[in-house]
Amino acid sequence: MWSCPEAAGGPQSTIHVSVLDAEGNGAAVTFSYGEGNGHLIGDSGIMMNNLMGEEDLFPGGFHRWPVGTRLATMMSPTVVTNEAGDVLVLGTGGANRIRTALTQVISNIVDHGFSTAEAVHAPRVHFEAGVLNAEVFDRPDEGAAVGLLGAAEEVRFEQPNLFFGGVHMVRRRADGTFSGAGDHRRGGVCLIAD
Repeated sequence: MWSCPEAAGGPQSTIHVSVLDAEGNGAAVTFSYGEGNGHLIGDSGIMMNNLMGEEDLFPGGFHRWPVGTRLATMMSPTVVTNEAGDVLVLGTGGANRIRTALTQVISNIVDHGFSTAEAVHAPRVHFEAGVLNAEVFDRPDEGAAVGLLGAAEEVRFEQPNLFFGGVHMVRRRADGTFSGAGDHRRGGVCLIAD
């Protein structure tokens, strides 16, 4: 079902890069262009995101943000370590689906022992405002259990969909072995160099 693209691609609104080196030093960087706010950062050519269309950042309603107050973001570049010395570096675009995508991928590894690729490519769910969105591909019951969850409304996805983010992750085990996965939902790739 999965094929690796020859080069990175996909939607251009948010990009995430996860990097690890042989010593276990890692970096997770998420950059969201979104709609842009018309302001370039110096001579960098980088335009800032306006972030003003993200509904869950404005619990009091739109057009009520206090002037001069820094706006929070949902972007969550993440590093996970354990006592054995394993390191995961991951992140994703996906607006309010970022948290559920990252939580599910981390749980797939930590709680269920999935490989890096299995964790990233597994079906995902996202519940919001009474709607359960669920990828039902690769489920042994063909998604029948989704209907048992009792959501007021369901949206089923028969194939992986960029709606559920694009988790890009690298992993270094304590023994020094590397693995990684670029999420094909958002044109991700993974490169491991010697």
